[in-house]
Amino acid sequence: MEALATLPPRGRAVMVLRYLDDHSVEAVAELMDTTPASDQEHLQPVAQQLRALLGDDRELLFQD
Repeated sequence: MEALATLPPRGRAVMVLRYLDDHSVEAVAELMDTTPASDQEHLQPVAQQLRALLGDDRELLFQD
């Protein structure tokens, strides 16, 4: 949660909707009132930032 909190708000929202809430790219775009391409543009650098912050601990994001 601490790592997610460091992300920019829009990037954090896209990351949470896409990977933690398991929405499709299209559903995320609809929820965010954007296009799938726009969300993908935001997702890639945010995912990279999150990977850098978490390192080997990134699997913790996907535990129940």
